[in-house]
Amino acid sequence: IDTTFDDEGNVVSVDVIPAPVGSNVLQRINTAPVIGSFNAFTAWEDILYTVNVLVTDFYSATVKNDSLTYHIRWDTSTTIDDDGNSFPPLPDEDYTLDATLAIDPTGVITWMPLPPDTGIFGVNVIVKDSWDFADTLQYPLTILPVNDRPYFRSGEAWDTTYNLPDLPLPDTAMFEDSEEIFSLNLTKYILDEDNNDSTDITWQAIIEDTVTQPGYPRISLVFGPGTTELVKDQLRSKYLQGQQYKKLQGDDLQMELPNLAERSLAPLVNLELVQDEFSRTFAEIQADTNYWADNIKITFIASDIEETFTLDSLLFDIVPINDRPRWIEIPEQDILENDTLQFDAGAYVYDDDDTLLTFNTAIAASWTIVNGSWTVNTTGANLTILPPEYTSTDLGDTLMILPDQVW
Repeated sequence: IDTTFDDEGNVVSVDVIPAPVGSNVLQRINTAPVIGSFNAFTAWEDILYTVNVLVTDFYSATVKNDSLTYHIRWDTSTTIDDDGNSFPPLPDEDYTLDATLAIDPTGVITWMPLPPDTGIFGVNVIVKDSWDFADTLQYPLTILPVNDRPYFRSGEAWDTTYNLPDLPLPDTAMFEDSEEIFSLNLTKYILDEDNNDSTDITWQAIIEDTVTQPGYPRISLVFGPGTTELVKDQLRSKYLQGQQYKKLQGDDLQMELPNLAERSLAPLVNLELVQDEFSRTFAEIQADTNYWADNIKITFIASDIEETFTLDSLLFDIVPINDRPRWIEIPEQDILENDTLQFDAGAYVYDDDDTLLTFNTAIAASWTIVNGSWTVNTTGANLTILPPEYTSTDLGDTLMILPDQVW
């Protein structure tokens, strides 16, 4: 607009002069987001892997702003072995098809690796802005194994860890004086997902016998093939007197087994831990002659190659079988004519199972000289025994033998 004034300041004319118009709006030139430094290249089996991918985007702070979208996937074109060499990966072998490797809208990666997932896997992380500009992070993710302790196939720990059928150790029994060896396959009652149940497991056993002194079990320790000296020392120091206690590496042994005041070996029950040709471990049990007992507690411990362990117990009965009383040789006895003999029959008999014995006595035969020759009598003549029947619980109970006068 061009305005003209006179000398007195009055407006003379107003003219509109056309001219080109210039814009004050700056043209936007976008740049891609940039993924920052990243070093979370290691994860562990059964432990949550979580890491935040840091991204810098200058235009996120402008008036018009910018938005980021995150994507993650396995690298299905390259796999790295333990030596750092690259090779084409195999699906479901070099990368897990069903793994829930995820990244959330804020750029946080989460994954819970399972035992089969151990190894080195290639991972691709892609971040895009709203203009489809992107940056990519490619890195090798190493999943390291974590040794899990073995488990007996029953109990609360088993049920909360595995959705598998229970197989508890059976309470069992054998008969007194049995000539057969009781054998129990221990290997089938455990599961070790990281180690071989047969070749990588050593076995130990603790026998608690409460027959002789109730409340003070006699303790016997049994070590199977391959048991380390460390495990032996730890068990001896905990369950046998005279050795300093060393805490075992595990939380369930301290909790399960009693802290006993008196401990000594229990030789009346013989237990051996033996392996067959397939490296399976068996418990073979025998008992001393004429020995029986109820509720002998036997605790079995399965230790893996890293000396983590599991334990479980069973109750073992030795069923009594009554043995008959047995005589020992009775020496010849002499009685004078018209005299008597007091005779303690209990001194010549023993019974392994009973203290109350009933004695029955009769005259089997007696001899008399008739016409210069010995004549036998089997009707009980010539002598009297008093009492013919009596009971006894200890030595000192006697019977009396009375010959007829002048016989």
